[in-house]
Formats: sequence, C-alpha cells, structure tokens
Amino acid sequence: MAKKLLIIGGGGAGLSAGIYGQMNGYDTEIFEMHTIPGGVCTAWKRGDYIFDGCIHWLVGSKPGNDFHTIWKELGAIKEKKIYDHEQFVQLHIGGKTVHFYTDIDRFEKHLLELAPEDEREIQRLAKSIRKLTRLEMAVLKPTALFTVAEWVRYGIKMFPFLGEMMRLLSTPMTDFARRFKNPTLRTAFSTIFPIDGFALGFFAITMAWMHNKTAGVPEGGSLPFALNLKKRYESLGGTIHLGKKVAGITVENGVAVGIELSDGTTHRGDIVISAADGHSTLFNLLEGKYLTKKLKRYYADPILFPATLQISLGIRRDLRADPHTVARVLDQPIIIGGLPQPAVTVQNYSFDPSFAPAGKSVIVCYLFTDYDHWEKLYTADRPAYEKEKVKAADDLIALLERWYPGIGGEVEVRDVATPMTYVRYTANWRGAWEGWAPTVKTFKWKIPTELPGLRNFHMIGQWTTPGGGLPPAAMQGRSLIQILCARDGKPFTTTEA
Repeated sequence: MAKKLLIIGGGGAGLSAGIYGQMNGYDTEIFEMHTIPGGVCTAWKRGDYIFDGCIHWLVGSKPGNDFHTIWKELGAIKEKKIYDHEQFVQLHIGGKTVHFYTDIDRFEKHLLELAPEDEREIQRLAKSIRKLTRLEMAVLKPTALFTVAEWVRYGIKMFPFLGEMMRLLSTPMTDFARRFKNPTLRTAFSTIFPIDGFALGFFAITMAWMHNKTAGVPEGGSLPFALNLKKRYESLGGTIHLGKKVAGITVENGVAVGIELSDGTTHRGDIVISAADGHSTLFNLLEGKYLTKKLKRYYADPILFPATLQISLGIRRDLRADPHTVARVLDQPIIIGGLPQPAVTVQNYSFDPSFAPAGKSVIVCYLFTDYDHWEKLYTADRPAYEKEKVKAADDLIALLERWYPGIGGEVEVRDVATPMTYVRYTANWRGAWEGWAPTVKTFKWKIPTELPGLRNFHMIGQWTTPGGGLPPAAMQGRSLIQILCARDGKPFTTTEA
C-alpha cells in the first residue's frame, strides 16, 4: 500500500512535493489555506487589469538549464512565451541614468563610460559575472544522496568557482558600493537592493542568469504558472484541498501522524510535510516543542525579507515604449506607509499584453514598509487601516506625476496590498513574503528540515532556504521525494509534462 503524504501549503514547494510524490507512487494530499493555489506565487484581477505579486524573473526559463528540466517535469511553463529584458533596471540618480543592462559586455562598457575612474572595480565585477555564467550548481540531486564519486566529480566542477563565490557572498552590497570613486555608481549599487547586509553574490549570479537569458518572465506571470502546477499535480492523481487551513499537526509518541484543520476535521498519514510559513509551522502547528538551538536563534533575532507595500495601478496610457523597470532616487525621501522612501521603483508590465487591455498599462511599485505600523492599524482600527491604504496610493500617484505628467487622471484602477495582505492570504510571518533576506549572514545558515524528537515530519520551502524564490522551492520538493524514495529503497523516477 502506498505511503500517504500530507502536505501543508499549496505554493511552489508544496505543489512540487506533491507532483514528484505522485510520480513516485506516493499517495499525496495538499492542504492550502487560500482558495487558489500558488501561495505567494499569485496575481489578482481588478476590473480589466491583472496585478502580479511574484515572478520578476524565473531562473531556468531557457532550455539547457537544470532548473528548466524541473519546470518541464512540473509542467510550469509549458507552451509559454518567455520575455527576456534588455535591462535589469534603469536607475535615475540626480539627473544621471545608470543602465543595468543584462548583456554583461554592454553593462561593462556603459559603466566605464560613466565612471572611467572606477575601471578596476567595474572590470573586476564584469569578470566575476562572466565567470558565473558558466556555473552549474547541484540541482537535480540533493547532495545528501551523493556518492563519494559524485562528491569528487562535483568538487572538481565547482572548484574553479569556490573562491569567487565565497568572496561575493561574503561582501555586502553596501561595502561593495563604497569602493567606487564615482558618486553616481556608489549610490546606484547601494540602492539597487536596499536590504541591510544584502550579499553581492546574489546580485552577481542574477546578472549572470540574465546574461544567459535563463531568467526571463513567463507569459501571463505568476497565477497561470501556479495553475499549471495544480493542473500537472491533479493529472497525476493528486488531491488538493483549497480553502482548508491547517490548525495543528498530530503527533503520537514522537511521530507525526496527521493534521487537524481549522474546521475540526482530521486527516491521518504516514508522513507530514510542511511547505507553509516557517514560524506558523514551528510555533503554532507544533507549539514550539521541537526547536533546535539554531532555529531558536534564527527566530529570536530574525533577518527577514523586508515587509512590503505593493501599490498597483491600472492606467489609461500605453507604456510599451518605456523600460520594464525604472528606479528613481529622490532628492528628498517621501514617507509612504510609515517609512521614508529614498527611492521608488516602478515596474511596467506592458511587455506582456495579457495584463491590461490594448492601449492601457499596469504599473506596480514595491515599497519597503513598517510591518508594526500596518499590524497596529489592522488590529486596532480597521477604518484607519483602509484610510492609510488610500493615502499611500494617493501619495504615490502624486509622486508619479513628476515623471508621468497627467497620470493621476489616467488611473482607472488602484490596488494596495499591505504586509497584512500577505499574512491573511499566505500566513507569511510579519509579511516577509520571501522569508529570510538573502544576506551575507543568512547565506551561512544551515536551516534544518527535520526536527529533533519528531519522526516522519519534514519542512521545505523558502523558510528553509535564505533568499527564497520559486526555483529553490521547487528544487526542495523534488529533493525531498528523492530522499524519501532512497529511504524506502525504491528508484526515483520523473516524467515530463
């Protein structure tokens, strides 16, 4: 009789575990609190417009990449057009423009023209990115299952990159930015990822993927991507329960044997997998009983991806001629959502006609915000919370008038998603929609996926991988099923959608 796997969370990691579980003869069920699959990989329709909340680039969008193999197995981007952008971002600083071209040669040439005095640092960065374009990480098999021979082969393959990666991952972007003599470049590199301790290595590898054109955006964005995963899962015989929130994990004699839903119903299984929010899983579903010293330390002094305010606008203007991402450093910071905003980034979705009617456009601004500010309003004064959302959109539109004159009169639809929106729909702790921040410190973390004193339980997803994102989430679902197959003494098999 097939083992029963109960999977908490129907986002990328949960759906991946379910799909690979079904491929390998396990009987799986997924329980998702929202009424649609995908978790943070989602989008929503407002009038004639679609506002996307997740995919900005997807590693593995191009054939010939191991992550692309995973997407083919999951059926995620089947028959989808991929949009590759000419620029990662166009950054405006005090009358000057820095183009982060995705072609490294063009990027290097542009930076040298802007700041010839920084030739050494510019060339060193470009050289590092070019080197990383040849990097191939272990994706299709978890290193926990490597044989000695596989470790030797992998070590030989990775050796040329180890020194470079260690240097890049141990360098904060702010420290790197200070190396430039040119003030525009100093500002540019400290602004592009404004997260304390953000690792230069994450920026470099992202640029390498984009140069290789394997980090594009699939047509339709996030929700069709998630729905494709659901379709693939159900085609393999899996069952997903939507609108079903898990309230507890049933443990008997140190063994996870089932789950209890918020409606009081229970389900029994052989293995429980949490692909849900890490804090909710550890401190609510498991009541804080199985924490390691490391987990206690990580959650007591968390380094979270900043809480985010997403303001989306459907406008009566054609912006197809504009870049897809433009950031502007402000002369004076403006307070929106309880925090001063030193810069504002506008994402323009006109490259994909599915987001807005012909002749119209969707633009989205993501602003780091103060979680406590929004939580206090939401819990203590709901009318004030709604009023603050309106004010945030008004303030942003007034700011956008500087760069898009007349835009205020062209806004047909507006939508504001606060950190509490993420909490309501995905339970992400403190609204950290990408979990742990990708910093110099968190990249050194070793986050356990199994817990002491608790058997037949596993955690996967962005709360077990600093930096988060869909590719590692999908990879973790695949890796876990490989590990379960190895423990059950059966071969791991896959098929393509």
